[in-house]
Amino acid sequence: MSNVNATNENYFGIEKNKKQDINHILNNFLPTDVIDFFENKVGIICNEESRGKLYPLSGQAASIVDGLRFYAQNLGIPIYTDFYVTKVTKEMFEFKIFSEDKRQINSKKIILATGGISYPELGSNGSGYQIAENFGHSLTKLVPTIVQLKTEKHKIKGLRGIKLDAKVSAFGKNEDKFEKICTYEGELLFTDYGISGNVVFNISFVFPLYKEVEFEVDFMPKFDYNNLFTILKKRREILKNMTMEQYFNGMINKKIRSIFLTKMSGIPKLSKKYFRTYRQ
Repeated sequence: MSNVNATNENYFGIEKNKKQDINHILNNFLPTDVIDFFENKVGIICNEESRGKLYPLSGQAASIVDGLRFYAQNLGIPIYTDFYVTKVTKEMFEFKIFSEDKRQINSKKIILATGGISYPELGSNGSGYQIAENFGHSLTKLVPTIVQLKTEKHKIKGLRGIKLDAKVSAFGKNEDKFEKICTYEGELLFTDYGISGNVVFNISFVFPLYKEVEFEVDFMPKFDYNNLFTILKKRREILKNMTMEQYFNGMINKKIRSIFLTKMSGIPKLSKKYFRTYRQ
């Protein structure tokens, strides 16, 4: 629905670190106005979740659609469906909206809310961009955002369906070195092609900002480095007769610890030699 942190400071242009002053837009309808409209006019109870995100208390997007539809009907506003818009023109103070089957609707104002090009089956096929351009609007380079991330499939084989809370950090290449861009925490989901989940959707916006991007996943975000080192050191003493795979039991998902031990770290999961006590 909205976000209570929807301020100019939290928006930026496609160019790295370039801010765009949109206060004149945001101040016309503040997040408090959104809450007031939906709760006191549409009848939807708003629920603030993590990072200021506002959702209907029902947790269903359909509640918004139904609420706005009921509100429009009560105002006597006609709703047209199966009306695929192919062209919009303006004559004097009136817009003319034409459908694929040659029907026409006239209106004093229009809201262009066609979506992007992410879901053609539901109408987001990019046609809205052409309508905008016909009215003289310019378009920036189109890039994907709020998307899943693809990885090398052999490295995540067997992890499909695993869901857990994690911290994901993004690093962008600036000249000849990588710099940390941002970090998000949330639900991470392993898929056949890579990783998904809200934490991935939130952080995927960095792709257009850098030529090269790398991601780091922290599977134990509740512990910092020193706390984790202390825990691992203590477990080494009490579990010194166990294999590496057994050593992480109860800490990390079984499939994750098995696959990452053998594929990423190079440590044999049945090995015990890594529990030797080293002199500082």
